[in-house]
Amino acid sequence: MGKRMTISLSPALDADLEAIIANRKYDVRNKAEAFRNAIILYKMVLDELEEGRKLCFADKDNHIIKEILMGK
Repeated sequence: MGKRMTISLSPALDADLEAIIANRKYDVRNKAEAFRNAIILYKMVLDELEEGRKLCFADKDNHIIKEILMGK
């Protein structure tokens, strides 16, 4: 079994998590699963940034509409 932890969430963050779980199109069953997915995604982002790549959102025609800036 994995390591257990307890965290405190602001009411707004807790509401966001509840909304993600309630929206069945995301197929997230509980808060623990949402956190696991978030950590996996965050690790991927950090790995790509370490390689000198950018984090961007693009439209269906691959035009960058937003670049996410993350740094030290």
